[in-house]
Amino acid sequence: MLRCEHCGAYIPEKGVFCPRCGEKVAPPEGKRKTAVRKWFGRMLGKFFALLLYLILSAVHMVVIFVCIYGGVILATLSGITFIAGILTIILMYMQPEFGYNWECVIPCFVFSFVFMFLPLIGEGLSVGLECMRDGLLDFILD
Repeated sequence: MLRCEHCGAYIPEKGVFCPRCGEKVAPPEGKRKTAVRKWFGRMLGKFFALLLYLILSAVHMVVIFVCIYGGVILATLSGITFIAGILTIILMYMQPEFGYNWECVIPCFVFSFVFMFLPLIGEGLSVGLECMRDGLLDFILD
């Protein structure tokens, strides 16, 4: 917003005359953006969006890789700890002299469920990254 030198009223951005006193106003030299500066600013914004898009694409590929192979590893660990929990219960009742009790069984089942649900968190992260990436691509192609 510009101000009139005579009466101090605010003048609209593209205004030439003061709305209060009617004086002609000369815009300051450094305030107006040229067409080249506008184009350069728009291209610079698209360049940074493209750079962020490429970074997010790389992170998304890593997350997908970890989700797929990490999910297989976590599913295996979940199965192993579940079987260990069942074997501990069997040993607790079949061989009481070994000293196994419920304090040994509960962590096995807790870890089994934790390992089972961790890939879901990774999948949610993957979907979120994909949505951000698609939004950036829409911005770049506009």
